[in-house]
Amino acid sequence: HGWLVGLDRAAINVDPYEALNARDAYQRAIELDPEFAEAWFRLYIFWNAETEPSQVLSDLVELPFEEKLRQRRNALSTAIRVQKNRVDNLRYRGFDAWETNQPQLAVALLSEYVEARPNAEQGLGSYLYILRELGRYAEATEFVRQRLAAGEPNLDLTHQFLQTVRTPGDTDLMHELAMMALERFGDDAGVVYQAHRQLLYALDIDEAGKLLPRIQNSALPAETILYAEMRQLCAENKTDEARARLARLRALENRRRVEDWLPLKILGEDEEAEALLAELDAAGDIDSLRSYLHYPAFDARPLPSLLEAYAGQGLEDREVIPLPFRCGR
Repeated sequence: HGWLVGLDRAAINVDPYEALNARDAYQRAIELDPEFAEAWFRLYIFWNAETEPSQVLSDLVELPFEEKLRQRRNALSTAIRVQKNRVDNLRYRGFDAWETNQPQLAVALLSEYVEARPNAEQGLGSYLYILRELGRYAEATEFVRQRLAAGEPNLDLTHQFLQTVRTPGDTDLMHELAMMALERFGDDAGVVYQAHRQLLYALDIDEAGKLLPRIQNSALPAETILYAEMRQLCAENKTDEARARLARLRALENRRRVEDWLPLKILGEDEEAEALLAELDAAGDIDSLRSYLHYPAFDARPLPSLLEAYAGQGLEDREVIPLPFRCGR
């Protein structure tokens, strides 16, 4: 599940209390120094998660949605305005380009940032993130291979690498990444969760199954644990048991209907899943649709409003990778 772990897409943890504490810390930092650009940017990351329906850490704050969007946009625009260093500002501007439906510009800005700061983990993660969203998996995977050859990644980059390599021809690399991550950061519940998903992408179902009890006994949110269980059950062709997990997901408090997209895709119920996103597209809710681009199985082609918003940006050519562990495959 594409929660915000590590680097720019997760300057906050999957624990809701830690996320809220992080937000409060950023706000205190800004009160002390209103021109603390990175604090503004991290505050943007918080509000970005808060307003994306596909994220685990959404809807933690009881505010109208439009107010959350206003907070998000204000935090990013302020970060760009107060950041005086041109190179550092490239990273912020890259996210602004993404926010304004200009992914090609985002790639160019973040590529320039990475070239100037090749050892800045935050920039590397940002660059990988945008490549993934565009479905440029071959480029992203080659980037991961190069970074692995240069040395072992830290925890943040490990999270990013696990989210990046998902293409069917790279099962050996997926397995290598999962095992490396578990060996170095196996006490991190988020790493265990992602390694489990990575092993299922590599169709190492037995090895993935060994990790499931660690996920079930972790402090991860109930929703996240249910996703992991559904993946494992579908990989093992236990469709009825997987469907029972969907019923439990739907019973969770404050859950929105559009959040059924991922479990429906895991169940192989593609038509029902796509109908949910078609509703968002018909309503012109590009913000919410954009948050699903980090899923390799997301298909933008049946969504005319989204394609129109990204006209000329290559979204119509985005590679779609079906879930290899889905039920009924």
